[in-house]
Amino acid sequence: MNYQDLTDVELLALMKDDDEKAFEEIYSRFHDFLYTYAFKLTGEENETSDILQVLFVNLWTKRHHLEISGKLVNYLHQGIKYGFLNEERRRATLSKYQESLKQYLSEGYTHTEEQLFEKELVNRLRKIAEEIPGKGGQIFLMTYFDNLSVSEVAETLGISEKTVRNLQSKATKDVRLKSGLSIALFFLSTGL
Repeated sequence: MNYQDLTDVELLALMKDDDEKAFEEIYSRFHDFLYTYAFKLTGEENETSDILQVLFVNLWTKRHHLEISGKLVNYLHQGIKYGFLNEERRRATLSKYQESLKQYLSEGYTHTEEQLFEKELVNRLRKIAEEIPGKGGQIFLMTYFDNLSVSEVAETLGISEKTVRNLQSKATKDVRLKSGLSIALFFLSTGL
């Protein structure tokens, strides 16, 4: 079967029946157009790629329940727009809580309050690191909580220093992303 000759409706029907090649054809058919549109909205390559990835992952994971009235290209175009708006809301929320954190730090809370905040933050960071799959979380904990060097971590885990650096870098990015949400949730729960 030549998937390039199929209509969008036919591809969607095949995709709903778990046909990965139909999904791949939809992806290749619309990727460049959607990327261009998303990039015009974001002006940033990584954010554009993230929005596209979420859109296509959702398209595949929700394929059995999709009810698309109208053209597929319009549905995907709307998905990019919603993805961008969700990212903007997330960024605005994070910015709001970063501002709250700055205010909290500048107002000179008592030493006890600062210790409690620091302890809570450390606990949240440790929990986030423990949830990272594979050795990444373990490497993060060994590096930042146990103060082990890259060579000590490599020796302990029996892996190369290069692997430790790569996993450490990825784990640090993961913790950074998840900790932003964690800090926001902390401020919500404390009413700060």
